[in-house]
Amino acid sequence: MKLSREEATSLATERGGPPNDPNKDDPLDAALWVRSIEDEPAWPSRWGPGRPGWHAECTAMALTTFGATVDLHAGDADLAFPHHAYEAAQAEAFTGVRPIARSWMHVGTVMAGGEKMAKSTGNLVFVHDLLERWSAAAIRLLILARPWHESWEFDESEVDRAEHELEELRSVKATPSGSAAKAEVRRPLFENLDVGRALAVAMEAHGAVLHDSPVSSNCSTSSAPRGERARKWAG
Repeated sequence: MKLSREEATSLATERGGPPNDPNKDDPLDAALWVRSIEDEPAWPSRWGPGRPGWHAECTAMALTTFGATVDLHAGDADLAFPHHAYEAAQAEAFTGVRPIARSWMHVGTVMAGGEKMAKSTGNLVFVHDLLERWSAAAIRLLILARPWHESWEFDESEVDRAEHELEELRSVKATPSGSAAKAEVRRPLFENLDVGRALAVAMEAHGAVLHDSPVSSNCSTSSAPRGERARKWAG
């Protein structure tokens, strides 16, 4: 990601920089150590009780857990800058190994009530609450069967829809399939992890490629997939 200084300053301001801190030499400097306040965790230091800065703590955890580099670093789209950019800069400066991540995957933001789902806004939806009403497989389908890079609004009716879609997948008539059909399903997955399109292809193939998959366990052979539903998956 290449940003102008103006763009970088604007994003840092929006996402908790803060560039206007008078203690900074440069507005885009990142704090490596900050003074702890109220009930925040604290460790003794030459500057008094404190803790690592936001970017520094994630850098330290990543290096300690995974080492100097990883194949894939994922996170929400709004973490691309400044958080992930600063994390990468700090890690690479410390280890001398570049890049810290061979690939980045910045996923779409989950919204609720028109705002980003976050602790600070109090609009979190917890999986353990959803599991009291819907199956785990339906929740996975809700999350996976959409463009991974696009933001989306959580709505309980969408979980109902995912549960219905799951039942359709399980009731698809499964028949033996050849490698060609399976390759067609894999193609959109390899191209951009397009699970929705992969499911559409599988449904159009009358569920053949789902025959040996977990989603088809205990499935009925009494009904065939609907082309209209498959086209919806593709759209």
